[in-house]
Amino acid sequence: MKNNLKHAKITKRDIKDKRERLKNIIARLTNEKELDDTVVPNMSLFCITKPNRPACLVYEPCLCMAAQGAKLVTLAGESYVYDENRYLIASVNLPTMAQVIHASEKSPYYGFKLKLDPWKLRR
Repeated sequence: MKNNLKHAKITKRDIKDKRERLKNIIARLTNEKELDDTVVPNMSLFCITKPNRPACLVYEPCLCMAAQGAKLVTLAGESYVYDENRYLIASVNLPTMAQVIHASEKSPYYGFKLKLDPWKLRR
């Protein structure tokens, strides 16, 4: 079977443009307010305008990305930051401490979380 897909080179500019587009979509859909549920099943959007305190939470299997700002997640004494350039993916339930560390009124934390169904991923 012949692969008819053309391989396009993705540039840093392309990535920056996509990130900006994602940020604008999240800003529009959240209307500058934190929002948990969306019409898309298992997807949550976030707009947070100031750093917050660490909170205990369990990340269920999910993909988390930040279009702007940064979040610190601590798991078993190890700390990880995800931001515009790094993402978090959890394949099992993870008990963590998490907090938004980079956010302001002028430059909010814009992020999204997509819950993953491990049973569907195994297919």
